[in-house]
Amino acid sequence: MSKLPFVNAIYVMTDPSLTQRHDSLKKAFLHQGISIESIEWRMKWNFTTCNSNSSHLYVYQRLNLKNKSLGN
Repeated sequence: MSKLPFVNAIYVMTDPSLTQRHDSLKKAFLHQGISIESIEWRMKWNFTTCNSNSSHLYVYQRLNLKNKSLGN
């Protein structure tokens, strides 16, 4: 659980091979006082998987998007 107001988790969409990116993000979050436990890594999420019919509802509920678009 994040200590940020109204934020339960921070979702990071990334690829498993980008280990330097992961380390940099962890350092940046810690520098801002955000615990690593607040981060939920999504190694398989991308625009296609988030908008697929099979996962669309789950993703929108988890991200609290309601009727908003994920963008292009």
